[in-house]
Amino acid sequence: MKIKKKIITAYILIVLIISVSVPKVHANGYPRSESIDVTPYILVTACLGIGLLTHKNSEKHNKAKEPVTSVLFDQESVDLKIDRNKLVVDANFEYQNTTEKYFKMDLFFPFSNSIQSSIEDISIMLERPDSRYYGRRNIPLKYNIDNPYQIFFDFKIRPLERIFLKVHYVETLFENKAEYIITTIKRWKRPVAEATFMVQIPSDFNNPTFSFEDRLVEKTHIEGLDIYKFRFLNLYPDKDFLISWSE
Repeated sequence: MKIKKKIITAYILIVLIISVSVPKVHANGYPRSESIDVTPYILVTACLGIGLLTHKNSEKHNKAKEPVTSVLFDQESVDLKIDRNKLVVDANFEYQNTTEKYFKMDLFFPFSNSIQSSIEDISIMLERPDSRYYGRRNIPLKYNIDNPYQIFFDFKIRPLERIFLKVHYVETLFENKAEYIITTIKRWKRPVAEATFMVQIPSDFNNPTFSFEDRLVEKTHIEGLDIYKFRFLNLYPDKDFLISWSE
């Protein structure tokens, strides 16, 4: 009888924990999927002895309670600095929680080439304009590499909070081209309101071409460098940002 009571008590505690747990939005710095995290439900299932279900299988039976559109991906600004065999990327993202709920943002960042062979000096910084609730304004985030072309990370966003995410990395270039992936924006199910790209390349690069020539708004020249500025409104692209040149 005592064992039975303990099992019932444990079950009640688990249910209470789930009821107050922070929901997890799979939403770029890109969304992994459109579903809410099903881990709490898997935990209950395991405790009841039915067996541990995989995240993938459980998604078939658990519809998203909060779509990724609950958190807006408002703006993106990217600096791309190209040298002979190197690309330096500094990308900035702005997100807005439109709800009165806390969310755990479960994001990934994609690369056009293998991380192991091409990418180095990766860093992710979370900036909270209002740091009263967290104590720190700038917070470095840890990431995992579960895919040779993607890094995965997460953070919490409070009700109605607006936050900024900064991603930095250096990529080795093996050809006369550089690519920055933006088609994953579509996982947000709505366009990014505004996006800007600044591309810096040596002036002696021949015939530079861009996949979004029609979005070029400004070109300047500074000390052996050509700087191109691209601007997008309501960005919802069918192709990635590609730069190529000839010797």
